[in-house]
Amino acid sequence: MKKILLLWVLYIGSFACVPGSSIPQTSQATSAEVEARQRTEQMKSDLSLNEEQSDRVYLATVVHIRTVRKLRAANETDKIPSTDQLYSGEIQKILTAEQYTRFRSTYGY
Repeated sequence: MKKILLLWVLYIGSFACVPGSSIPQTSQATSAEVEARQRTEQMKSDLSLNEEQSDRVYLATVVHIRTVRKLRAANETDKIPSTDQLYSGEIQKILTAEQYTRFRSTYGY
């Protein structure tokens, strides 16, 4: 778990130096967290997540949202599909097989 989290942090850190972001970091971080919380709550309801799963999904979702926003700000939208695949892979590690099947059909990842 710690290795996965470290890899995600390093992956996101590689985008920290992307130039061209016109959104202040504090408001971007806050809105990413709010959006991730909303998505997680919806997933918790749709997929019957337990608390541990909910916490892990929230962290993965915050990272995903921030990464996608930075890619869009840097006009590197061609990298978004690979980011989505990483996110889906992380979610698959968190969910049961049945939950992951419902996740894919409901959210399209």
